Amino acid sequence: MNVVIPAKGRDPAVTWGDVPIYDGGGRPPRAQVLHDLIRGYVDRRRQARNYDDFVRRKVELGGMDWDVSRHVSNEEAQAAAAARRERLLQRTAAAMTGELAQATGTSSDLC
Repeated sequence: MNVVIPAKGRDPAVTWGDVPIYDGGGRPPRAQVLHDLIRGYVDRRRQARNYDDFVRRKVELGGMDWDVSRHVSNEEAQAAAAARRERLLQRTAAAMTGELAQATGTSSDLC
């Protein structure tokens, strides 16, 4: 705990490391700590409620998608992902072949 000597006529500021615990503004240290703890608790509860609302909306939207048959099976999703990967690999290989040909001045079939 550090005590900082304030300007003339002000209470000393008490800190814990770099975090002010008591700023000398008239609020006792214990009340300030309790106030900060309660504020932190309220903020965490608000964040938890917001996240719960977010998840609830996502689940509702997913349920609505399912109800109107806008869904795919796992096998269909895996097949679509495999097709996208294959197209990406082909584009990457084509780009690498073009870059190699530009660098060497000749065509190459390494890729």
